[in-house]
Amino acid sequence: MTTRDEYFYEEPRTKEHGGWGYQIFHQNTAPGAISAEAHIHDVLEILYVDEGSFQASVNGCEYDLCKGNAILFCSREIHRVRACMDERNGYHVLKIDPAILFDATTDHSYRYILPFILHRDGRCCCFAPEDPSAAAIMRTLD
Repeated sequence: MTTRDEYFYEEPRTKEHGGWGYQIFHQNTAPGAISAEAHIHDVLEILYVDEGSFQASVNGCEYDLCKGNAILFCSREIHRVRACMDERNGYHVLKIDPAILFDATTDHSYRYILPFILHRDGRCCCFAPEDPSAAAIMRTLD
């Protein structure tokens, strides 16, 4: 009998997000390689593909990502990322501790923040290059 832990791992909660509650970095991945094994964590995570292409899985749903695509992994969602066979594959990562969202919100804005913190089936998590949200994410990461 297999257990749930054999399919993914839980990323430990650390102070890696610094005093501001976020972390930004760039990930390069070899063709066909897994850049992120299936895992879960409390932070929100946004990936923005800047070269090549990837396949991402979020709670068992598959998404094909190419240059300009962005994908959002909500808190506590199982996700993984694998590079396709392009010669060069890379993406920017923005990880946000949900606690800073609560600190920055008013009583009236919780209804906008909670869907990102709490998993919700059927929500949109992948954004195409022509989507204004993807452009806004890239401006934030530059």
